[in-house]
Amino acid sequence: MGYHLINIIDGKLEHCFKETYEELVYEDAITGDTIIYQGEEKWRPFKISESEIYKGLANEDFRIGIRAQHLFKKQADKEGFILEDLNQNQESFKIYTNNVDKSIKRGDYLVRNFGNIEIDVKCKTFYKPEKTPEEIFFYFECDDLTKHLNMQSFTKTPILIAIYERSQENKNQIKEDTIHFISINEMKRLKEKFQKSRYSQYKIPTKYLHQGFDYIREVFEKI
Repeated sequence: MGYHLINIIDGKLEHCFKETYEELVYEDAITGDTIIYQGEEKWRPFKISESEIYKGLANEDFRIGIRAQHLFKKQADKEGFILEDLNQNQESFKIYTNNVDKSIKRGDYLVRNFGNIEIDVKCKTFYKPEKTPEEIFFYFECDDLTKHLNMQSFTKTPILIAIYERSQENKNQIKEDTIHFISINEMKRLKEKFQKSRYSQYKIPTKYLHQGFDYIREVFEKI
């Protein structure tokens, strides 16, 4: 055990470790704003931006996406769906990449009691064009559709996209009252009708979405 000292100087994290309290009095960088904590020397601080594991937490889009996954799991459990988490780490992904010669994307959950359908959960901003406010839409990455289709072709498992609306007033808030679904097959069939943005995204009208968990029951119960 010892003492970790942290100073932020010109936006840069400065850290040092002292084994004893007596050594602290020789550290001239200590000020009233210095952060100090006791711990083992290996418990070194780091900036989130410098960590491959945690740097995503600095992105609000990443955080809201993970919250949407948690919300979906909670609501699906309440609706009687048995979900199995799909591990997203690189090691577990190798079983796919070693056997598929195309780019693929894996969802977040399998629904074990409804044909093992695969669910990818998203939290999307719904946009209303000024000239045609009734034509509400959201953006979806073109590459993601291609990767999901490749995965579905490989696993022979139906893939659904579950979508929560992201509040425009508060970007950190999810509209929890309604869950929307669209299948990868539907997106493939309809994609010629979708406009493309200059950022290689489909503009998908919300009129093509299905609301509520009953959609899964009605379409996939016999699988």
